[in-house]
Amino acid sequence: MVMRLIMLAVIAGGFVAWGAWQDIAVSEGATDEPIPIQLVELERGDVPATNWITMGEHFRAYWGAVFQYQESSRGGEMKDTDKVDYTYYPVLSMDHPYVTALAALEERYGTLSEAPDEEFPELTSVSLFVRTTEFKTVAAVPEGFAIEPGLTGMLVTEIQSLDEEEEELVRDVFPDIDLADVAILEEGREPASTESAYGRLTGGIAAILAGIGGGLRSLRKKQDGDPPTNDPGMPMGGPPPTSVDAANHPGPLYK
Repeated sequence: MVMRLIMLAVIAGGFVAWGAWQDIAVSEGATDEPIPIQLVELERGDVPATNWITMGEHFRAYWGAVFQYQESSRGGEMKDTDKVDYTYYPVLSMDHPYVTALAALEERYGTLSEAPDEEFPELTSVSLFVRTTEFKTVAAVPEGFAIEPGLTGMLVTEIQSLDEEEEELVRDVFPDIDLADVAILEEGREPASTESAYGRLTGGIAAILAGIGGGLRSLRKKQDGDPPTNDPGMPMGGPPPTSVDAANHPGPLYK
C-alpha cells in the first residue's frame, strides 16, 4: 500500500513537472498581447518573434481534418455522438496558390459547385495545422472548407505534433504534403504565468524526489527488518548463539 502511494506521488509529480515545462517552453518571450502576423509570411518560412500570435482572414481546409474520439462502444463503428478530444485541421493564407486557384475557378464558373471535378486544384503544401477542442462530437467536426476572419492561439510545435497514426490519415488526404516542417497552432491557448509555471515545475520535481526518497526509506526498513541467514560461520555482532543461549532466551534470537 505504501509503495503504491509512493508510485502515485512520483507519477503525479512527473505529470505536473512535464506540464509546467511545456508551458515554460512555449511561453518564453511572450508579449503582453498576441502579435499580429500574416499567414503568408509563415508559409514563406518566416518565424514569428513570439509563439503567441493572431492572424486575419484565412482559409480552413476542414476536409483534411483528423481527430481523436472516444468510442461509445467497444469495437463498434464511429458514431456521430462519439465525443471528440481534439481536432487538427490545415489552414492556408488567402494568397496560397491553392486558394487563389479556387478563387479563379469560382470566378470562371460563378460557383464552385458548377466547376468540373478535373479542374479543381490539388493541395500540395501546408505550413500550419490548428489544434482545437472546439468540436465536441464527431458530428460537430465541419466538412468542406470555410473562410474565417481571424484566429488567435499559440505555436506549440516544440511540444506538440501529429502522432504516427494522425500523419498517416493526413497523407491519405494530402499525399504530396511534407509534414516535417508543419507548425502546430493551439487555438485559444495563452502564455502561462512564468511564476506559476516555475512554481509547478518545482513542486512536481519535489514530489518526484519525495516519492523516490520515501521508496528508498521503505525498502531500507524492509531490509533491516528481515532476519539474517543463521550461518554460524558468519557471526553478526558476536559469536553465534549456542543451544543453551537459545534455551535461556525464548524470544527472538536476533533483534
